[in-house]
Amino acid sequence: MESQPPPAALEPAAPVNKKLPRWALVLILTLGGLALAIGGCGFFLANMTSTRTENQALIGGAGFVVGVLMLLIGGLTALVTGAQRLFKKRDGN
Repeated sequence: MESQPPPAALEPAAPVNKKLPRWALVLILTLGGLALAIGGCGFFLANMTSTRTENQALIGGAGFVVGVLMLLIGGLTALVTGAQRLFKKRDGN
């Protein structure tokens, strides 16, 4: 019987310390918030006429509220980033 060498030890993955660029954060928050708000609203309205359970309508309403908050935070972040870039160009930095 021929012995085989032991398998190579797996190296641990390098820690990911990269920060997400601001434009990517704004895009994720805005588009994700919009999708969640539309989906939550549709889920809420679809279950309003149903007599089965109110839990699904509650989940849809919560999804809508979270989506609107994400959309607002993304828009506010975009405005702040735009203002920072505008004033940075004016100062000549």
